[in-house]
Amino acid sequence: AFGGRALNPPLERSGGGGACDRARRGRLRRDWSSAHVLIRVEEVFAGLGTLHASAPIATTSPEIGSRRPGIECLTGPISTSPVPVYSRRRMCQDHRMGNFSSRSLAGLVIGLLCLCVGNLLADDAEIKSALTLHASFDNGIDADFSKGDKKLYTWIDRKKNVAKAGLHTEGKSVIAKGSGKFGSALEFKAGDARWIFYQGKENLAYKNKNWSGSVSLWLKCDPVDGLAKGFCDPVQLTPRSWNDAAFFLDFNKEGSPRDFRLGAYADLKVWNPKKADVPDSERPLLTAKNPGFGKDKWTHIVFTWGGFNSGSKKAIATLYIDGKHNDTLTGWNQQFTWSDSETSRLLLGLHYVGFLDEFSVFDRALTPDEVKSIYERDGGVGALLK
Repeated sequence: AFGGRALNPPLERSGGGGACDRARRGRLRRDWSSAHVLIRVEEVFAGLGTLHASAPIATTSPEIGSRRPGIECLTGPISTSPVPVYSRRRMCQDHRMGNFSSRSLAGLVIGLLCLCVGNLLADDAEIKSALTLHASFDNGIDADFSKGDKKLYTWIDRKKNVAKAGLHTEGKSVIAKGSGKFGSALEFKAGDARWIFYQGKENLAYKNKNWSGSVSLWLKCDPVDGLAKGFCDPVQLTPRSWNDAAFFLDFNKEGSPRDFRLGAYADLKVWNPKKADVPDSERPLLTAKNPGFGKDKWTHIVFTWGGFNSGSKKAIATLYIDGKHNDTLTGWNQQFTWSDSETSRLLLGLHYVGFLDEFSVFDRALTPDEVKSIYERDGGVGALLK
């Protein structure tokens, strides 16, 4: 035994655009109010009380005379007819002078609305472009979208490393029709079910230098009375073992309710070269603060990582729960060695009893705003694919 968990067989536990560019674009979106908002209003339908904004609503600095990149919304062809142009500064001056017209106010409101919609659409496109795997379980067990193998496999014999495509768990893991957060979901009925997984190759976009990524999913379980005994892992990503170049989400084996945790364990020889019995407080392990799971409540989980395989202890792993930042793990040399000769797996439902829906993987760390947008989105990540 090793720290209450067995080292063998592999994976077993006892008890069962660049980042800078994206950050810059995010700052530009947030800082739009510092520039002058120009609104061109082409038509005013007085009888209907509606406006049609057809030209760009963009932030432009008159002093510089250049359009700031990344902030533009077009709702139709640009009009060539003479139309009034209002700057935010001019509108404020008009208001102070008592000349703030209903047309100016309506134009401003619609301009801001279009700006928000334009940014939302741009964010959707960026989230979708980062997606490498998505499984909604609405159309069966295989992924709806994947950069690699879309099939779900059952690990028939872990000692002999025998896996078979499809769900072969003798009814202990099933598709629960209409019981998901959106549509259907995976239901794990027993903690001793055979393990199931998606192939990691290309679906996780592993990089041996400066690796980043994200995983998103919805869970519903009873953390007090409903979980199996021992450690329960809704998700585990690794080519070897839970403590060797692995990410995992787990429920601790003790507690009422049991703690929910994120583990980001580098190569075993890197984080624990002596294979000592290390207490949890000295492991690359993050315990969630007030996760709020409930047997009748769906909980959204996202974890992201960045700066892995950089040789720096500034690498970070971040946990989000229900769209909000929960905690961050840093200060570790996160060297994850996943060689081509190994089979990396995206394992689901290890000793876990409960529901899992909308499993998604991304090739970069999602921003806090993107995590929130996924949490609030009707239809989840799958809505991006429709």
